[in-house]
Amino acid sequence: MRLPFRFRAPWWAWVLTAVLVALFARLGFWQMHRAEEKMGMISAYQQAAKSAPLDLGEVLASGAELAFTQAVQAPGAYDAARTLLLDNQVSNHVVGYRVWSPFSLPSGQLVLVDRGWVKGNPDRRKLPAIQTPAGELVLRGVWQALPRPGLRLAQDDCDRTNWPRVVQYPLFEELRCLLGPDLVEGLIWLDPAEPNGFVREWDAVDFPPERHYGYALQWFSLAATLLVLFIVVNLRRIQP
Repeated sequence: MRLPFRFRAPWWAWVLTAVLVALFARLGFWQMHRAEEKMGMISAYQQAAKSAPLDLGEVLASGAELAFTQAVQAPGAYDAARTLLLDNQVSNHVVGYRVWSPFSLPSGQLVLVDRGWVKGNPDRRKLPAIQTPAGELVLRGVWQALPRPGLRLAQDDCDRTNWPRVVQYPLFEELRCLLGPDLVEGLIWLDPAEPNGFVREWDAVDFPPERHYGYALQWFSLAATLLVLFIVVNLRRIQP
């Protein structure tokens, strides 16, 4: 029995449709992969926060490799004169900064402590006033890798004259240029129970897994819609 329809599409339509469908599907799978990564990050932090902390100074002095997402405690003192403000950080849809304070260990090594989020001023020339405690103390948190953006737009220079200093996801080499050769790569997420911090929601992420899954569904839907349109547009009824 002969079907009353025929399908005929130009070669360029085949190529364009195949490329776009493959692109949309790849973006969908990428969003699913990012969602799984975020779920892993949340789970890893929650487990680390409940574990017994390692003494950061002892681990560094032993030369052992310290794994990221590991609970640590560290004696030392803040360097209040050289605060860094990580720019363009959002909390509850409000733009602000993450406060990074250098923390000097008894060995003379320096580590960064992420003390949490603070609200920014609409006038970007006015930076928030950051209160930093003086004297020796012991703090606790989770050791983490330096954050990396999806797209890094600018390089941070090595101007050591203006503090507090606003930074844009600096590389470790740039941080070492600012703070000196004794800086250790990584940073401590200050435990929410610790004093002298700001807004800390470490078991949350700025872009939750649910949103990644939502975007994945949108990309897969676009791929399916494009396929349907391709078929409908190029399907013709055969005239008797």
